[in-house]
Order: sequence, then structure tokens, then C-alpha cells
Amino acid sequence: SGIEITISTKRDAEKKAITGFVTTLHLPEEIPERLHSALTRVVEQCTVKKVIANQPEFEVVATLRPG
Repeated sequence: SGIEITISTKRDAEKKAITGFVTTLHLPEEIPERLHSALTRVVEQCTVKKVIANQPEFEVVATLRPG
């Protein structure tokens, strides 16, 4: 089958807080090892990863639904 990507969390056991994320590429055997670093670089360019790395502001809003 194709490439699978999983994301797991790193945690601080004392503070019980998430301290980071680990993105794992699960590659099929037919992809040569010489391409692994190139695929890793592509994932490093992920827009979501870049946004989170720049510590965006998170806003929570409550609103009433009509009717």
C-alpha cells in the first residue's frame, strides 16, 4: 500500500502536559532508502506544522444558535 503518516505526542510525565509532536512516516518497502530523507524534508514543509511551530493564538468563542 502507500505511505502512511502518524502523529504522536511527547509528554512531560511530571506536568502531564504535551511538550511536542512526533511525525512518523511509514514507508512501503518499495520506496528506496535514498528517498527517505527527501520525503522527510517534504513533511517538514507541512503548513499545519509551520503554523503550530510559530505559536499561533488560539481563540475559543461561545455563541448561541438561533431558534
